[in-house]
Amino acid sequence: RYIYQILYDKMTKKGLPILALKGPRQVGKTTLQEQLIYDLLHKKRLVEPKQILRVQFDETSSIGQLEDPIITIVDWYEKNILKMTFNELSHKGKPIYLFFDEVQDVKNWSVQLKHIVDHKDCKIFITGSSALRIGVGTESLAGRMHTQILNPLRLSEIASFRKYCEMKPYSKGEINQWQNKDFWIGLSHYDSGKPLMLNNTYRAFGTYGGYPFCHSEKCDNWTDAKSYLENTISRTVDHDLMASMGVGRNRRNARILTHVFKLCCKYAGQMISVQKITAEVNNKYNET
Repeated sequence: RYIYQILYDKMTKKGLPILALKGPRQVGKTTLQEQLIYDLLHKKRLVEPKQILRVQFDETSSIGQLEDPIITIVDWYEKNILKMTFNELSHKGKPIYLFFDEVQDVKNWSVQLKHIVDHKDCKIFITGSSALRIGVGTESLAGRMHTQILNPLRLSEIASFRKYCEMKPYSKGEINQWQNKDFWIGLSHYDSGKPLMLNNTYRAFGTYGGYPFCHSEKCDNWTDAKSYLENTISRTVDHDLMASMGVGRNRRNARILTHVFKLCCKYAGQMISVQKITAEVNNKYNET
C-alpha cells in the first residue's frame, strides 16, 4: 500500500511514541503491521525477534477479563521474555516495538498506552476499525500519538494489484489543487500513453470497488466479491457500531442501518436527501 513507507518511517525514526492506523475493516491494516514486522526482522533494521511484541485483541476475548490487559501483557513480556526493562534495552541501542491490532476492543486502552509510553521507552503501532471508538481515546494521548487513515485501494493500487501497469499518483491529494484549471488539464493528459490500462483499471474499480480482497487472486468473480463485501458490512454494523452506538443490539435497527448504507452506495455521486432515503427505507420496512 502507498502508505507503508510513511508508517515505517514513523516507527523507526524519532518522533511521537505511538502510531495509530485507523480505517474500515479489511483494507489492509493488519497486513501492513505484519509487513512492517517482517521488514524489521529480515530486511531493513534486523532487530531481534524478542524486541517485537504483537497482540491481536479482536481474537483474544479472554484478555478482557484482566483489569488492565495491555499493561499486564507488557509487564509480563518485559519480565519473562526480555528479562530487562525497555529503558535498559533502549540504552543499549535495542528499541522495543509493540504492535496492537484492533485495540479499540480493550477497555481504557488509551489510558494504558499513556501509562506505558510515559514510563517506558518504546514505539507502539496500534490499529482500529472503529473510528468512533479510536477517536474517543485520542484526547488523553495528545502529544504522544500520530494518526494515519487507511482507505480502500486507490486506482494506482488497483492497477498494481491486478498487474495492469505501474501508475504513479498524479498528485498527493491536495484538494486545494482541484480549483485550478491547469490541474484538470494536466490530469487529462496524465498517463495518456496507457489508455487500455486506464480503462481496465476504471472498469475493475467500477465493478468491484476498492477493497483489496476483491482485486486479489483469491477473488475471480462477482459472487465471491459480493459475499466478501456482505460479510464486511455485517461485521461493521454488528460489531463496531453495536459497541460504539448500540444500534446493533436491535436486529431490526441493524438491518435498517445496513439498508441505509447500501442506499448511500447506490446513489454515490448523485444528489440525495434525507427525505429520499427515509422514503425508500419506509417502503422496504413499512415504517413511519
